[in-house]
Amino acid sequence: LVYAQLEAAHGDNELMKAYRNHITPSVAEIISNVATKQVRTAKREDDLTCNITDIAMQIPPDDLGKIIVEIVDNAIKFSEAGSRIHISTKRTSENYTITVKDEGRGMSQEQIRRIGALMQFERALHEQQGFGLGLARATRLTKFNRGAIDIDSEPGKGTCIHIIFSL
Repeated sequence: LVYAQLEAAHGDNELMKAYRNHITPSVAEIISNVATKQVRTAKREDDLTCNITDIAMQIPPDDLGKIIVEIVDNAIKFSEAGSRIHISTKRTSENYTITVKDEGRGMSQEQIRRIGALMQFERALHEQQGFGLGLARATRLTKFNRGAIDIDSEPGKGTCIHIIFSL
């Protein structure tokens, strides 16, 4: 539903302008709380490490939370218990980047190019929950909030997701 709503709102300039008029006063609090809840639910609290710099940013808190839920959920799903999931941030004069890195099964460059709604990879080889909307939804929410997602991944070596917001 969220994905469909974002697709419908994408061309409505007035709606987008009103929607983007939200501030998250503590980005670190949202990231930390959401990620901690996700790993706790998966019983992987010891796998998470964080190095988060706090800022206030122009993004609705719910959107930031949904983005982090989707990215951390994928890191949990596609990595083994006991392997690290690391979240870090970096601020420059122009950008704020949130990086989520896992030591999971990774993706090929072809799989990265094919990411989209309802896309799941190697379903016959790996049990997967959900409909394949998570990364597509996170990407759309990020773009809707004037950001971009960059993916570095290699099969068998993990995935590093960079969520980059313009300041």
